[in-house]
Amino acid sequence: MVSSKVIVEIVVAHLIPLLPRSPCDFHLERSRKMRGLQMPYGCCGRAFGSKGCQAVSTHVHKGNLYLDTDGFKVTSQLKTPRDGNYGVYALDTESVHTTKGIEVCKLTVLDTNCRVVYDQFCLPTSEIVDYNTIYSGIRKEDLNGVTKTFEDVRNDLLELFKRDTILVGHSLFNDFNLLKVSVT
Repeated sequence: MVSSKVIVEIVVAHLIPLLPRSPCDFHLERSRKMRGLQMPYGCCGRAFGSKGCQAVSTHVHKGNLYLDTDGFKVTSQLKTPRDGNYGVYALDTESVHTTKGIEVCKLTVLDTNCRVVYDQFCLPTSEIVDYNTIYSGIRKEDLNGVTKTFEDVRNDLLELFKRDTILVGHSLFNDFNLLKVSVT
């Protein structure tokens, strides 16, 4: 059974692209309750219910994580290495908000010696509406001259990894979802 939260995300994901773009005010941190009292927002100290301390040009969503299931690659179809060395890597993606939802914009891979094996920006498939800089570190100028597409970066990743490669990272489920890679 699909949860009501997922249903709301799906409905919102379909509706947001149809809505006129309008600015979105928000707080980076929640207001917490302490002993029954609603505390100020942790990000700015403003009172609960106050206008957001941050603003972006349009509302963003991540509905594509639930809806866009086409084009996933499956790791079980990857090659088995001849030398038996499957490799161990740390993986991290950075993402931006687009008209489609949330999309990968940078992929970084380190080996077991903490050497950078792969570090590439890529162009998302849809127009960027928020660079998510406070979390991603990505700025508009970082993409100047970038020609690699999402497909290019994902294909590079699948060439590097083998069928039983060991991967470590924070929120890998989210990274694989964004990369459209099914680990089996």
